[in-house]
Amino acid sequence: MLMIKDPTALIHCILKKISFSGVSNWISCIALILLSACSRSALEPTPPTPPPEVDHFIEVSGRFCGEPPIEEAFPIKILFVIDQSTSLQCTDSQNRRVRVLNELVNRLAPQPNIYLGFIGFANWSREQDFTQNPQEMAAYLDPSQGLGPATDYQGALATSLRLLENDMVESGVAVRARTRYIITFISDGSPEPRCRLGCEDDQTRCGDGVDNDGDGLLDMTDDDCDDVDDISLRPDTLYGVCNTTPDARAPFSETYVGMEGACPAYNQPEQLQKQIDDLRTLESIYGVGELTLNTVLLSSPQEVIESVCGPAAANFGYNTEQARLLLNGMADAGGGTFRDVNLADTDNTFLDFDYSSLRSTYYVREFYAHNPSFISDPLSELGGLVDSDGDGLSDAEEYREGTNPLSRDSDESRGGRVVGDGYSDLFEVRFRASGFDPLDPDAPALTCNSRGDRDGDGLSDCEELFLNTDPLTPDSDGDLLLDGFEMRADTNPLKADAELDGDLDGEVNRDEMRAGTNPRVAEPRVSLTKIRYEVQEIGERSVIDEETYLNTERRCYDFTTRDIPLMTTLSEEKESRGLNRVYFTSFSQALSSAEAPYKVRRACVEAVMSGPLKKEPGDIIDLTPEGWQWIRDQLYLGVDDVSDCAWSNAEQAMNTTSVSREKVVELISTCLPESLDINGYRMDKETLIGRVFELFDRRMYLNLPQDPINLFVPLAQFDPDIHCYSPKHAEEMVEILTQLTTATCSCESEMSIEENVDGPEEMTP
Repeated sequence: MLMIKDPTALIHCILKKISFSGVSNWISCIALILLSACSRSALEPTPPTPPPEVDHFIEVSGRFCGEPPIEEAFPIKILFVIDQSTSLQCTDSQNRRVRVLNELVNRLAPQPNIYLGFIGFANWSREQDFTQNPQEMAAYLDPSQGLGPATDYQGALATSLRLLENDMVESGVAVRARTRYIITFISDGSPEPRCRLGCEDDQTRCGDGVDNDGDGLLDMTDDDCDDVDDISLRPDTLYGVCNTTPDARAPFSETYVGMEGACPAYNQPEQLQKQIDDLRTLESIYGVGELTLNTVLLSSPQEVIESVCGPAAANFGYNTEQARLLLNGMADAGGGTFRDVNLADTDNTFLDFDYSSLRSTYYVREFYAHNPSFISDPLSELGGLVDSDGDGLSDAEEYREGTNPLSRDSDESRGGRVVGDGYSDLFEVRFRASGFDPLDPDAPALTCNSRGDRDGDGLSDCEELFLNTDPLTPDSDGDLLLDGFEMRADTNPLKADAELDGDLDGEVNRDEMRAGTNPRVAEPRVSLTKIRYEVQEIGERSVIDEETYLNTERRCYDFTTRDIPLMTTLSEEKESRGLNRVYFTSFSQALSSAEAPYKVRRACVEAVMSGPLKKEPGDIIDLTPEGWQWIRDQLYLGVDDVSDCAWSNAEQAMNTTSVSREKVVELISTCLPESLDINGYRMDKETLIGRVFELFDRRMYLNLPQDPINLFVPLAQFDPDIHCYSPKHAEEMVEILTQLTTATCSCESEMSIEENVDGPEEMTP
C-alpha cells in the first residue's frame, strides 16, 4: 500500500491542469505526479501490523513420591493361633473376629511370598500347616466349625512349636535364613484348665480318705489341701482333668495336647513361659530370619456379654485383667506386640501387625516433564514444531511424507481405511531402509502380532522386538530414560548414553531431553524453550494408596516445572483442537540395592492452546495438596448447591443424601436450555452430561483421587485416556454446577407453583 505524504500538492496540480486543458489534462496530471518526484516523494509503504506475541508456556506445581517401601521377596510365614472356646459366643456373638480375619487373609493370601498357617484351640488343637491354598484355610475362617469347652493356651503353644519346627526342618538352610515367622495369638480370656502340680489338691481328693499323691499324708493333713475351697489358689477344683493320669486321658488323646504325666502343672505361667522360650529358641537353633509372637485380647463390655448370654455369662468366670496381664507378658517374651481389643469400639485393623519381610525405602532418581505435541526446533518461530498425534513426526513432516498427522500409525488398506500395522509413523520413517513403510500395512512383511505396550515405555512390543529392547522393562539400558523417549530423541535405548553429548553443544543428552530440547541438534546454551525444574525433597509422608487402600510411608518431593511449551494441535473434533497432554515421569529405586530395578510412575495433565492468545486453564496448573483440595471443595460445594435446589421441602425431609448422577442428568435435561456459554465455550446438553460422567460417579462422588500424589500411577498401568487430569474440565464443571443451581432453583420453583395451582393433594388422616 502507498501513502501520499503531501495531498495538497496533488490537489493543486490537478486544479491547475483542469483550468487550462480540461479533463484529459487532469488525468495526465495524476500520472505526472505519480511518475515525478512530486508523486514518488509523497508515497511510502505502510509497515505491517506486528503479529501478536505468543505466550505458549505453562507452569505446573505438585508433589510426587517414591514407591511404597517394599518387602523383599523372601518367605513370610504367618501362623494364626485362634481361640475357639465356648465363651466367644458371649464375647463376640457377631463373629467380628472372623470377619476381620477373613479380610486380612484376603489381603495377604494373594501375595506370592506369604504362607498362612492356622491353629484353632479350645480343649483340643486343630492345625493347618502353612499353605497358599484358600480351600485349606476355609475351615479356620468359618465360625460354624464349632467351639470347645476350654481355653488351652499350653496345648496351642505346644502345637505351634511342633508345627513350626517341622516346617523349618523341611524348608532347608537357605530358605530358613530368609524366612520370617510371625505368630498371632488371639484369645478372649485366661487359660483353662489351670492345674497345679500334684494329685491331692482338689475338693474331691482332699476328702476321699485316699493318699492320692503317695506322700503318706491323707486329705486335709496334706499341705497340698490347704485353702482347697479357694479356687484362685487351688484351681484344680474347677477342672476334672487336672488330677488325672495318662491312662485316664488316653481315650481323649486329642484333648489337652500339651498335658504330660500324672497330675501335672498345666497352663501355669511358668509352663507358658517355657513354651514361649522354646519357640524363640527355634530362631537360633534353625537359623531363621526372625520369629515373633503377637498377642490379641478380645473383650466386650459386660452389659454386651450379658445381653447375649444373660445370667449364664457368670458361669464363664471372665477374668479380663488376668488375661490382659498374661497376654501382654507373652507378647513381651515373644518379641512382638500386644493388642487390647474392645470389640464394641475398635476398628477392623486390630489384626494388622507388621506382616512384612525386609522393607526398603524408595527414593526418586529421576523426574522429568514431556509434551509429545512439541518437537524442539531452534529455527522455528516458537522454538519447536507441532506434533498433533504425538508420534514423533511433526505435522509438517507428516504432510511431506503423506502420513496422517492425526494418527500415530497411518498405514492404509487398499480401500483407504486407516488400519495401522503396529509400528508408528516415526518408527517406519526412521527404519525405512529395513523394509518399513508408513503408508503400506504390508511392510514390513513380518506381521506384528503384539501391538500392545506391556511396559508402558512408548514402544509397542513389536517395535521392541525389532530394536531388541526388553518389552517388560521400560528402560532397557538403565540410563533413566524411557526406551520410547530415546527412540523419539534418536538416542540409543540399548546403550547408556544419557551422559554423552551427541550434538557437541555442551549439554549431555539427559539434560537436553529433560529440558525438551533436541540432543541431536546443537542449540544455543540460552534457549527460550527449555523446561526448568525445582524439586525439593520433603522427607517421608503418610500416603494412602488408592489402589490397595493401604497407608504407607513414602519419600516425597515437591516440584515446580516452568516453561513447558504448548502447541496449537489439530484434531478431527473441534473440542479437542489445541489439546496438549503433558506427561510427568518419575524413576525411583530401593535404597537397599543399587542393582534393584527402577520403578517408574507417570502422571498426566491436559492443557489447551487453541490459538496464539487462547491458553487454558492459564499460566499455572496447581497440583499441590492445597490447590487440589481447593478444586475438590469447589466441585463438592457446587454439588451441594444443586442438591439444595433439587429437592422440594417434603423430599428434603425424607432425603438426607446428595443428588445422584442420574438426578443431575435429569436436571440438565429438564431445567437447562439446549446450550450454555461455559467459560467462553458453547456447550450442548450432551457435552454437559459428558462432563458429569467424566468427573463424578453415580453417587456424585468425584472420580479424582483424594490425594494428588495418586495422579502418578505405575507406568505399565498408565492409560492417557483414563489417567490424564484436565484442570480445564474441572473449572468448567464448577461453572456448569453454578448455572445448573440457578436453573434448578428456578425450575423447581416453577414446578412447585404449578403444583399449587393444581391444588394440594388430599391428605389421609
